[in-house]
Amino acid sequence: MELPRSTRRSTVVGNYILGDEIGKGAHGQVYRAIDKRDGRVVAVKEIPLRATSAYDVDAIESECALLRSLSHRNVTRFLGTVRAPEHLYILLELAENGSLAGVIKPSRFGPTPEPLAACYVAQLLDGLIYLHANGVTHRDIKGANVLATKDGVVKIADFGVAVRVHGGAANPPVNPAHHPARSVDDDDGDPGASPVGTPYWWGLSSSPACFPSFIPCVFVRSITIQ
Repeated sequence: MELPRSTRRSTVVGNYILGDEIGKGAHGQVYRAIDKRDGRVVAVKEIPLRATSAYDVDAIESECALLRSLSHRNVTRFLGTVRAPEHLYILLELAENGSLAGVIKPSRFGPTPEPLAACYVAQLLDGLIYLHANGVTHRDIKGANVLATKDGVVKIADFGVAVRVHGGAANPPVNPAHHPARSVDDDDGDPGASPVGTPYWWGLSSSPACFPSFIPCVFVRSITIQ
């Protein structure tokens, strides 16, 4: 028998009413929520402040500042934050299909047909080209951090270890003192020198120079579940 999902039903966060849990992260849960003004459905990440260190809260706020400066079809859209006495809520665009890593599970759709995998990868590249053109290096690209909407639009998500390469864009850089990842200045300007992100994917998503390496990995993973 399938157990019921966790829910925060009827909890009001700003203009949003929380519903069922749709995911979990390192610092908290993610819930589906509905805007009580117009019925729009979004994703809300709930972070318990008492269980999160001040350092991590600063890092999360730096991630929000970075997301706020980005606007692209293939990057998860940041909608704002709501701070309550015991929780920080991050409001994000909802990608109804979840992560690509989840989509290809045997319990869902299984291996992705090659034409669809190619469609996903093309959109992923569009998003990454935009990020790199704006001086942003994600540093943790993998199936779990690439989402898809119900219309098949790919969204790059989870910028927790991303950095903005100095001089790469006019937008203000993320404050490296508040970020879990080191500044690129710590490694003689090489954003790929810091071993951050997910171990099996280290080095594959560090910089534009790694495109030829990690894009085939994402493609093969999506069509073979290997």
